Amino acid sequence: MFLYIYNFWGSSENLTHFVSFMTYVVVLAGISLVCTVFNAMSWTPVKDGSWCEVFHLDYTARRLRCLAGRRFPLPEALFLSLIIVWVFVNNSMQAVNLAQYLTKPANATPKVIVDMPLNDPIPGDIFRFLKNIMDFIISLVGLPLFASFWFYILVMRRALAAELNLVLIFIKRNEGNLVQCRRRIAEINREFGLLREVLAVLVPFVMASSVLGLTVHITWNYDVYSNPMKNIARENLLINIFIFSEKLMLLIIPLLAVGNVSIDYVWSQFMYALSRQRSFDNEKFWDQLLSYAVEINTECKGHHVMLFLAVISLYLGRNITDQKLDYRGIGRAL
Repeated sequence: MFLYIYNFWGSSENLTHFVSFMTYVVVLAGISLVCTVFNAMSWTPVKDGSWCEVFHLDYTARRLRCLAGRRFPLPEALFLSLIIVWVFVNNSMQAVNLAQYLTKPANATPKVIVDMPLNDPIPGDIFRFLKNIMDFIISLVGLPLFASFWFYILVMRRALAAELNLVLIFIKRNEGNLVQCRRRIAEINREFGLLREVLAVLVPFVMASSVLGLTVHITWNYDVYSNPMKNIARENLLINIFIFSEKLMLLIIPLLAVGNVSIDYVWSQFMYALSRQRSFDNEKFWDQLLSYAVEINTECKGHHVMLFLAVISLYLGRNITDQKLDYRGIGRAL
């Protein structure tokens, strides 16, 4: 990030490269930062109600207990297989791109470099070398961590859904006992609220950044394939493919893990299932219980912010013009 800011800040013709890379690396860095902060805070007492509880071993154990039975199969094996294959394919393309750069002849310098200014803050050869090396390292470390993080979120969401089903069974068995049923709803709402609090911040951030990055890359594709110099599109084909793949991964994996742009639908489904158990024999009990379940749940507005940021990202990404098109000229720019 420092290399890009230092080399491209104020360079309007490289804005596509700058924005596209930053929207990629900032997402990976953001997820890494969350994990790093939690690891640092795990050595201190966790404050009750803090978002860090979502990543604490006690919270994980409470969730996984609801998925356990006589056998404990690997949760969400299909999703895990998908992200493993996807990460492997992306990193393999990164490795091929790096190998092509390192093994190319010294005199095989792209023609576009001739047009580059001679007073670049960092010399072009040094910048391209550092960038190609760091791009590979970023993907090699960042993509598996990103995928693993959202796999954990998916397992926690599934476990919460399973626990909400157990709450429904508990309420049905204890119908009429308002104190116990309200206490059980309050407990599960607290657990659900902790996960929702984390996702209300992360999902808008990841979605807005991913939409902006993907829009910028699509805009770049329009410029490349409408350019008279068709060799630019051919020579940047591999770079084009794995940038598309990585940006789609940053967008799709969180959506699959959350199941929506917001996790609030899980509580809505619980409320619907709870209302279906209502019986006329205990009308007053159900009125009070359903009113309490609605009252205790505070809806987060994070997805509204996400939609606003996504619209802005689409507009900004589509209105970047007059850019250098050959990514090889300055190394790969995500």
